[in-house]
Amino acid sequence: QRRDASLFPVEIGLAKVLIGKEPMAVASVRDVTQRERAVAERESSEAKFQALINHSADPTFIIRADGAITYVNPAVESLTGYLAQEIVGQTLDDLIAQVHREDQARVRACLEAARNGAGRRSAVVYRRRHRDGDFRHIKAEMSTFDDLDQMQGLIINLHDITDEIAIKIELQDRNEEMNAVLESFQDQLYRVTGDGLVTACLSDGGVGKAPHRLVGLHVTDSMPAELAARFMGSIKIASATRQPQRI
Repeated sequence: QRRDASLFPVEIGLAKVLIGKEPMAVASVRDVTQRERAVAERESSEAKFQALINHSADPTFIIRADGAITYVNPAVESLTGYLAQEIVGQTLDDLIAQVHREDQARVRACLEAARNGAGRRSAVVYRRRHRDGDFRHIKAEMSTFDDLDQMQGLIINLHDITDEIAIKIELQDRNEEMNAVLESFQDQLYRVTGDGLVTACLSDGGVGKAPHRLVGLHVTDSMPAELAARFMGSIKIASATRQPQRI
């Protein structure tokens, strides 16, 4: 207690000594107000940070400097199939073991880049095994932070991009199928937008230009005005009805 009757935290050290033949105790008292305040502020900051992560829709891992997983938010459970309490206490190596073998080196390189990036985020896309045995396509963003012991830890945010990858693959397959169909035609063939802009062609159309030079031009550029008007009318009808037109 101070002279003004206010209380403050102290740290007391006791030691037993002999003065002559009489045992006595020596006490040292240290004011630890600043230290306790710093710890309280840091713990408050950590609590606010954890509350923010806890309500995040993105699965998040917090990993200590020694590689131990100290916290995951609830969103991790749907991504991995494991409960949070099953993951906390595991190590970074345990996480990497769930990564597809072909992607592990890339993930390790990203982790190293994050550790050496002075707070900058590093990102990597990889495949991770779900508890049900299927692999999910994941995009991970990693960055470092200083924990309570002033050691460098990792924050990893995950995004499930499995559906996005599936859509890209489906579109790629459709484009390949369409290109195969287009290449099977022997006639002059154009692919145009609704306003007549050429996006692909398989022949010069009799205009004396290489096919790739026609891409980006208007399909009616070499047509007489009357034919061009009829042609564009047919394109509009075909776009609206998705039915073939003949002129």
